[in-house]
Amino acid sequence: MTHFDRIAPYYDFLANLIFGNVLHRASTSLLKGLPEHVNVLVLGGGTGRLLASLPMASRVTYLDLSSKMLFKAKKRNKSHVTFIQMDFLQWESTEKFDVIICPFFLDVFPEEDLSKALEKIKVLLDTGGQLIATDFRNNGRAFSRILLSVMHAFFRWTVAMKSRKLLDINFRIMEKGFKRQQIKLFRKGLIFSAEYALDENKKAQK
Repeated sequence: MTHFDRIAPYYDFLANLIFGNVLHRASTSLLKGLPEHVNVLVLGGGTGRLLASLPMASRVTYLDLSSKMLFKAKKRNKSHVTFIQMDFLQWESTEKFDVIICPFFLDVFPEEDLSKALEKIKVLLDTGGQLIATDFRNNGRAFSRILLSVMHAFFRWTVAMKSRKLLDINFRIMEKGFKRQQIKLFRKGLIFSAEYALDENKKAQK
């Protein structure tokens, strides 16, 4: 059993209890403008609520390590979705994707693994493609820092998350050669959703 299996039955309830519908709104806020007939990779999509916000004609690869998260996501299944249970860092694919979506996915990685994950995303993203990342950020407010610390402690305890602290995800993405196209902030800047394009001049950057 993967660690996130432990909280899969309660994940949506806990998210709504703490944040209401904000996490879902944030993770889907940049999906409505996606064109039809795109090849989409969703990383760590959890219970699959965002599937309904993807273009009907798109082809979707949906990767998550938790079998129970995938079971819930499959209940929302559309015919164009391929579900894969695997650790992203272990997964191999020669396919290129027009859009890669990371909904509250990148914050689970410690710094070294986050670097590896972003390098892998660079390889998987097709020329002219988009990375859409939604995650938490430090907005400088005392209450937010406490909330983020409590959340990290909870996930380290329940799912053995390796990340010890919240990294600056937006900075790490741009440090890898991505250019931010747009960003939306939620909950007074505690949560962000941003769209990035890969700077082809920096694609070979390691």
